[in-house]
Amino acid sequence: MIDPVPSEPTGEKAEVQAANWLWRLDRGLSPAEQDAFFDWLGTHPQNAEALARHRRDWKRLDGLADWRPEHGQRPNADLLAPQRSPRWWRSFNLLPLAAAAALVVAAGLWIQFSSLKPSSGAPAAVALKPENRQILADGSMIKLNDGAAATVLYSPTERRIRLDRGEGFFVVKMDPARPFLVEARGLEIRAVGTAFNISQESGAVGVLVAHGTVRVAASPSREGASAPSSVAAPIILEASQRANISLTAGQTPPEITTLDRKETRGALAWQHRMMAFEMRPLSGIIFELNLLNEKQLIIGDSGVASLQFSGTIRSDNVEGFVRLLEKGFGVRGEAIGLTKIVLYEK
Repeated sequence: MIDPVPSEPTGEKAEVQAANWLWRLDRGLSPAEQDAFFDWLGTHPQNAEALARHRRDWKRLDGLADWRPEHGQRPNADLLAPQRSPRWWRSFNLLPLAAAAALVVAAGLWIQFSSLKPSSGAPAAVALKPENRQILADGSMIKLNDGAAATVLYSPTERRIRLDRGEGFFVVKMDPARPFLVEARGLEIRAVGTAFNISQESGAVGVLVAHGTVRVAASPSREGASAPSSVAAPIILEASQRANISLTAGQTPPEITTLDRKETRGALAWQHRMMAFEMRPLSGIIFELNLLNEKQLIIGDSGVASLQFSGTIRSDNVEGFVRLLEKGFGVRGEAIGLTKIVLYEK
């Protein structure tokens, strides 16, 4: 049940509503609640200011997390002392800043940026945790499904990922001089600039191309696993094509099918969850959302493409994301039919 929101809140009501929203954001918003939250933020500037105050107060209380009575005999006067805000902060419009900060709290997720740097020695290896969405040093992105695990192996000459188990989705930043390779059960999937999904089951590997082109070939694994003999020659997959490659004895040739838009998005539906962004260009965020949703966002001018966005959004709530952009980021959305929204600067 979502509390009704008055159009002109008093100071006291705004504070109570802000506290209630902060609690909801902490435990996570449903699609309906997220829509109501955006509406509440845009109703009156006082709402965003109250939310920002409550968020700052909660953050100050975090200082008590590691405090114990045995840490000192005297009270620490500075422990919860208010900190002075720099003058430039007070000059900004609080609405987009408060909205972005609150949305980050909603998911309880933070982007972990890779610190991998090319080196002249052996490739650097970093294990990725399950259910992790990570932006790599070159700007490419990895999403892992529940229970999946992968290892990043970057070198100056190639970008290599080992999908150790489970399912992963890869959005590759184009760099022809430094190929992007994914190893999975004795297969090597190569891409230059594209987006594709790899799933692993007990007896098969599935490769689905969401955008661009990939090359699938048999390759001896770095871990010593044998490559599937069913892949006698490299396979080229285009957008919306899926290959199912058998790993069992008496293997049959790979089964290649072409999916329609609905089937492609259905196969990628596992990605629908909260998506966190930290100062990402709006063009990249829109690219990710368009891969997953029937409703497509179209950038109407270059000013929108270059906007930087920080926050957490629901990947299946395109209209809610557009409302957020309209109310706090100087963007205007114009619906074209039932499946397209064009974004312009106001």
